[in-house]
Amino acid sequence: MPTTIFVAVAGSVADSRFAVIDFSDSAKPTTVLVPSPFPTGCVVDCSNNLGNQAVGTLADSTSALAAVGDYTGGTLAIYNLLNPAAPALQSSFDTGLSGIGAVAFDAQSGNRLVVGSANGANFVLMDISKPPSSAIVSTCNAGGSFVSGGVYSIALSGTTAFASGQGAFVWIDFSNPTSPQPAAFEQAGPNNLKGLVALDFDGGTLAVGDGSGNVYTFDRNANFTGSYGTGLGNGISSVAVETGMSAEIAAGFVGDGTIWLFSVPPPSPPVSSTQVQIWSGQGPNPGGALAFFGLPYLFASSVTGSTVTLLDEFVWPSKTKLGVASGVTLAQSEQPTLGATAFNPLRGCLSMLLGRGGPRRR
Repeated sequence: MPTTIFVAVAGSVADSRFAVIDFSDSAKPTTVLVPSPFPTGCVVDCSNNLGNQAVGTLADSTSALAAVGDYTGGTLAIYNLLNPAAPALQSSFDTGLSGIGAVAFDAQSGNRLVVGSANGANFVLMDISKPPSSAIVSTCNAGGSFVSGGVYSIALSGTTAFASGQGAFVWIDFSNPTSPQPAAFEQAGPNNLKGLVALDFDGGTLAVGDGSGNVYTFDRNANFTGSYGTGLGNGISSVAVETGMSAEIAAGFVGDGTIWLFSVPPPSPPVSSTQVQIWSGQGPNPGGALAFFGLPYLFASSVTGSTVTLLDEFVWPSKTKLGVASGVTLAQSEQPTLGATAFNPLRGCLSMLLGRGGPRRR
């Protein structure tokens, strides 16, 4: 039995299924397509039970979860990934939203997550360790630039969440979980944000990409820290960040099979950004979504190629591919989502025998 199982979960707002990819054998990853309970499409994320700790301190497998949100409805389904070949529906929750545009687990807790509306400025903070009837901790409305569109991407770490939409992002302060305080931003330094905005936040660094092809960075208090160009001239539809000695950022565009890797701030002497080709075939949407599971593991999905690639970024930035999973045949979408998690199966089995573990169905 492998000591660590790495799992990626991919979703499409145009497909009611989601894909679960088991990278236990990175050279021969396996993919299963799981029918969701939703009629049209879904968005996904995974609990990150690594946090800021070493791989050796992984939580047990009962905390390795996938959240699957209904893009046209308000239901959020939680799946246990103990057996990646047959993910088990653990529980479901009514968020009260009319559609879910993005969902994110708290990077510091496997029980809390934040959900953003697909067609408005509404946000819901949830604690899925509670019964479905009392799982909603609080709701808020960001107003402003989000009124005319929905939430495209979202991230949560501790008491701080960031979410993005058309031409803006919003910072939500959950210091008082029952009374969240949102504040919207339409600028990155001196520049107005353009088009659809994508972001990621790891608890230390916020990375924001927009239609200009630039990546902007901020600290956890939304203070602007820098602007960085990429070769993605048509814009950025996905960004991932992980802070080690510096902030390591991956950026991609759904219409481009190339992802860009760079450090913020650049090291001295500076190292040029690295391009990684994740798909070189034909099709209108060769790119996809990006997700770190702690350095050195970076996952990249390809819409047209129907693949998910696991990249080894132990020496950043690197083009080393640990594995490429095929069969991720979800419907093409300009809003793909991707989550990643890992667990120790031996600890998971022991926890179940002893009656311990993460949230259970109630």
